[in-house]
Amino acid sequence: MSKKINYIIKKIFNRSRGMTLLEVMVSVTMLMVIIISVMNFYINSINTIRYVELKEIALSLAQQEMEHLKTISFNELTSGIDEKNIFKNNTEFKCKIEIVEIDSRVKEITIIIYHEQEKLIVLKNRIFE
Repeated sequence: MSKKINYIIKKIFNRSRGMTLLEVMVSVTMLMVIIISVMNFYINSINTIRYVELKEIALSLAQQEMEHLKTISFNELTSGIDEKNIFKNNTEFKCKIEIVEIDSRVKEITIIIYHEQEKLIVLKNRIFE
């Protein structure tokens, strides 16, 4: 039995002819499928990481704006909408601040951060007199 196995192994590995064109093409095709799959995964990962970084920066900007507005006295916060552009890490964000008077003692502040027309963060807070 062992002689038969040795004979088969020697026959497989001692072929004198090279690989056929079909074998080479199948091998290259399989390699390309694997490479394309890995590259797709890599590109999607990079895009996801960039999006998460943008959301993190947007949240930080919204929190900074909210903290700034909390330092202003209640009576100085006037109802209305204010928009401004903010640059951070060589990236432009648009900040929209809306202040609405709920009643004479309560105001609601809404801060929305956009990047390239996409809404990233909405932060709301109510301030009491």
